[in-house]
Amino acid sequence: MTDISLLQYARLLGSNTVIGMAERVGLKPPPPPISVRNLIDLAGRIILPFAPVDLQPQNGARGIRNDPSLFFRDSGAGTPAAAAQFEFSVTQNNVLVDPTKRLTDLATTSNPLPPFGIKWFFPLPPGEVTLTVRAINKAGKGPKSSSTFSVTSSPVPQPPPPSPPPGLVGISKLSMFNCQGERHTVFVWVRDATGNGPWKPIQRIPT
Repeated sequence: MTDISLLQYARLLGSNTVIGMAERVGLKPPPPPISVRNLIDLAGRIILPFAPVDLQPQNGARGIRNDPSLFFRDSGAGTPAAAAQFEFSVTQNNVLVDPTKRLTDLATTSNPLPPFGIKWFFPLPPGEVTLTVRAINKAGKGPKSSSTFSVTSSPVPQPPPPSPPPGLVGISKLSMFNCQGERHTVFVWVRDATGNGPWKPIQRIPT
């Protein structure tokens, strides 16, 4: 059970009495006697996630390259409203930016996102595009958040990375194996740390 106080549950349910909280989760006292443990368990099942925050690229941003990293954060993390995953899309004029999918075929990702975000898997067209995202937990889907930004016609030129220091020694080959019991796919991202290069996806490893 999430480490959260009864007072915090009361605020989330919008009631400052046990009787009121019980009614919000579907209990009709009395009878039966109300178990506070059962009350908290039921409350955790009906609290929808909050709207995601910190969307990147930011709303109103201009000059965004056509292969940006997308980012958003769960504002309910650490509470009963915490998201299990996110559902998101990128659209232009209400049309999904991916000709292989319908508008209802939304992408999903787990919570939390990697620190560097996730790459949209199809080049973004020039002009105004909108990132829309909402969180999902066992109670259902929360409210949507969106960010509309302007994309350039081509990737923004990047300055050449500085030359690596002489005598630099690195790793020539790395073998990775996905042996998770949860059977998740592992996505491998790399970057040139010597030149402070961008993160790039290079491989996906199924279980």
